[in-house]
Amino acid sequence: MRGCRRTVRGRRTHPVARPRAPGRTPAGPGRSNLDAEEPAEVTLDLRGRAVGEPTARLLTADRLHVHNSAASPEAVVPRPFDGVKATGQGLVLTLPPHSFITVQAPLARTR
Repeated sequence: MRGCRRTVRGRRTHPVARPRAPGRTPAGPGRSNLDAEEPAEVTLDLRGRAVGEPTARLLTADRLHVHNSAASPEAVVPRPFDGVKATGQGLVLTLPPHSFITVQAPLARTR
């Protein structure tokens, strides 16, 4: 994202680029926590832009080796995640172990 500085605190997080959705401005790229046991705190630093109410979707499972199959096609599916907090500087969230998240938030226009 142009003009967006991201700061990640935590272990083994990985940025993942994703395309912009029409009519929405993403607050940052998707993030994954590759650690199998520890959560990771992530801060998306959006200085200079006011952030609206964020929405997020989380992809994870209760156990590390759970996967989708013909017998359980929805063992791992994206679910709403309400653990994203808007701050004066951007967004803060804590990713559960072995998870992937996408976040969207409306950004105020710059003048």
